This record gives sequence, structure tokens and C-alpha cells, in this order.
Amino acid sequence: PTPAGCTIWLLHYMHGPLCRVPFAETPLIREAGHILFNVVASWANDSEQHHVSDAQSWVHATAAALNTVGSRGVYLNYLSDEKATSVPNTFGSHYPRLQAIKRQLDPDNFFHNNRNIVP
Repeated sequence: PTPAGCTIWLLHYMHGPLCRVPFAETPLIREAGHILFNVVASWANDSEQHHVSDAQSWVHATAAALNTVGSRGVYLNYLSDEKATSVPNTFGSHYPRLQAIKRQLDPDNFFHNNRNIVP
């Protein structure tokens, strides 16, 4: 069941010109026919801990169910974990090329308060 409060499902059907760009020309992993999803839950009052727990449980269960029929790719803007492997996994085989660009343009990693590509 959906928890109390606000819940959002964003589903993007991948198709058209976005998927016609050759794989090697963009770091965004996308395949025609795939569906990109984002599941969000919010609550109005942090003092009601059961709402927080219900919302988090619903998001995790919904994402896990969708992952059984989806690809393992993650859209960077929807990335929700902080593991060291998360950003590299998001870009897959494109990550080393992005690291090389980052080493050239930002070797000291000045721009790091984001989903960081480590130089």
C-alpha cells in the first residue's frame, strides 16, 4: 500500500532521437524501449516516525520490484545512494573517459560537491 503523504512515480519511456545517438558519443546510458523510473515519497511531519519508516519502506520495496523487470543502469539525477561505486556504475564503460576529462579540466577536484567523477 502507498504510505500517507505525497508519493510520486516518474516514468520516462526511452525512445526517439535520444536513443539514436551512438553509444560512444554520450556518457548517458540509455536504450530504446527501456523505462527510466524514479520513486519518491515525502511526509509532512518528522515527529511522526512511523510516516518516515512507512515512506522509506514503500520506496525501497517499489524500487526493488521495478528492478526485477528493468536494467541495472541508473540515471545520475536519480541516484540515491552514496556508495563509492555508484557514480562509476552510473556511467559504466564511459567512466574512464569522463575521468580523463576531469583530470584535464579539474585535476584538483574543485568541483566535487555533486555526484562526483573522481579525477
